[in-house]
Formats: sequence, structure tokens, C-alpha cells
Amino acid sequence: MKDIKDVDCLVFAVAHDEFKQMSLEKIDTLFGNFDNNNEKIIIDVKSIFDKKAIEERGYSYWRL
Repeated sequence: MKDIKDVDCLVFAVAHDEFKQMSLEKIDTLFGNFDNNNEKIIIDVKSIFDKKAIEERGYSYWRL
């Protein structure tokens, strides 16, 4: 995880505890510096995150 930085998209394809326990603040540190959060994309294949909380922060959020 320490090597992930300045991304514009994160894909969570597995429901590992490490991912489930990540705060939105921690996730935000992995992204590059964008003017708007809606330029940051989270793809959550296993639906492990709270959709409402992520969308309220302005992320583009897709899940199955």
C-alpha cells in the first residue's frame, strides 16, 4: 500500500479485511491532487464500502 500514490482510479476487487477497514481519509491519500473529488474513481467489485458515504464525498463510485 505504501507504494500506491497519485492514482486517479482504485479498483477493490477482493474483500480483504485490510481494505474493509480503510478509512475514506486513507483512501483519499492514495489519489493524486485533483480539483474535484468527482475526478477520483473508486470501483468496488465486492461492495465493501458505504456507497452513501463515498458519494457524499463526491467520488465517482461504481460497484456490483
